[in-house]
Formats: sequence, C-alpha cells, structure tokens
Amino acid sequence: MQLIKVTKPSRQSSNDNQCIKQDSYLIRLRRKEIKHHLLMRELSQRSLSAIISSNEIAGNKL
Repeated sequence: MQLIKVTKPSRQSSNDNQCIKQDSYLIRLRRKEIKHHLLMRELSQRSLSAIISSNEIAGNKL
C-alpha cells in the first residue's frame, strides 16, 4: 500500500486561477462588445440603404 500526500493548492496557483478567470471574463466582454458594434454597423447600413432606395423610388436623388 502506497501513501499519497495530499496538499492544498499554493497561493500562487490560486492567484493564477483567479487571473485566468478574470482574463476569460474580459475576453467574453470584449467579444460581446465587438459583436454589438458589428450589429449596430450592419443596422446602420441597412437603414441607410432603405432611405436611399425609398428616395430613389420617390424620384429624389441624393
């Protein structure tokens, strides 16, 4: 029978894990921010296209 010594994680390991969690949280926030920015840009482009096409239908040129 072999005895195995069980130790608690070191404080450094705990700090590393906390940093990893914070990094992944910040990465997720950044992805959401980028996605939101891209969606807003797409919406703006669609709105502009709709305005231009409705003006062309009405006979108005920009």
